[in-house]
Order: sequence, then structure tokens, then C-alpha cells
Amino acid sequence: MDTTDAIRREMSIFTLSQTTGLASLVFLAWREKTSVWDQWSECGFADIPENTVSLCDLLSDQDQLKLAADIAIGLLKEIVAANLERENAESISVQAIEAQS
Repeated sequence: MDTTDAIRREMSIFTLSQTTGLASLVFLAWREKTSVWDQWSECGFADIPENTVSLCDLLSDQDQLKLAADIAIGLLKEIVAANLERENAESISVQAIEAQS
């Protein structure tokens, strides 16, 4: 198993907050030209396991960015899916209470 797979396996039990936090740490590390570990220590994201942070630092910069981008895309897909569900539910409930002739 490669490092990215190990990180994804650990992330499978993450909350939305942890997932978002990990992507944020990677993007901050890229921006500040530091390690993910440095950002984790500075930002105090204690809910993200140390092991996951350490594994991220084993990745190349490009692999870190790919991981963070994949996380961001996944989060956006969840947001879009939730909005579609809500819109569909609203549409169905409106149709259900309309008077019929």
C-alpha cells in the first residue's frame, strides 16, 4: 500500500471537519512553503491524527496538492448532491400540496 492509500484509509473515518482541516493544512503548507506538520502544530488542529499529518509530509509536494484537490472536489460533490436533494425534496413537497382540479 502506498502512502496516499494509507492516508485515504485513515481518512475513511474522518468527520467533515477533519477532512476539511486536512485539506486546509496541505494548502497552507504549500502556500507558506512549510510542512503539513508545521501547519498542524501552528493551527492546532488537534482532531487530525498525528499519524495522518506525518504521512502527508512523506508525500511529494505534487502528491500533497493532488490529495488536497481530491478532498476539495469530494467536498464540493457532497455540497452539490445535498443541494440537489434539498431542491428535489422542496419540489416534491410543493407538488404534493398543490390543489388539484
